[in-house]
Amino acid sequence: MAGKWHTLRGELPAFTQEPSRQAEVDKVKSSTPEEGGLLGFNRLQLCSELHDADIEKKDLEDQLKDINTRREAINQLLLPTMEDTGESKFTNSYGTFYLRDEPYSKVVDKQQYLKWIVEKGLEALLAVPYQSTNAQVKSLLEEGEATPPGIEVFLKTTVGRRSA
Repeated sequence: MAGKWHTLRGELPAFTQEPSRQAEVDKVKSSTPEEGGLLGFNRLQLCSELHDADIEKKDLEDQLKDINTRREAINQLLLPTMEDTGESKFTNSYGTFYLRDEPYSKVVDKQQYLKWIVEKGLEALLAVPYQSTNAQVKSLLEEGEATPPGIEVFLKTTVGRRSA
């Protein structure tokens, strides 16, 4: 079953990994199974490996979510113990613990913020996140329209997998 972008094969240049990342990939491709690689695997073995890697990735993502939730709970419990005693830093057998303040921002009035950006000459801040650019380009491709100037489009073909 061909995907909706298959007609662009041959029309768009193929996606290429950054050289350092491709070197890591090549090492796995050219290493023996004993070395943790895939050298000599047949099609069925590669399908099995992709299946297992997908499951492992999902498990790790779930674990990371749980770890981040636990870390936030620990922070919310530990913070008052330091604030109540007036400590900004202490050391024990687990290491040095300290209060760290980090500002976070959120745009609540887009028009006022855009006006300020222009007044300050900071138009470079108006860069569009790559996800938004990618979505816009996909929409243009679906409509058969030209991509915006200054944008290069590559086609990355991968193997998808659905559970059996």
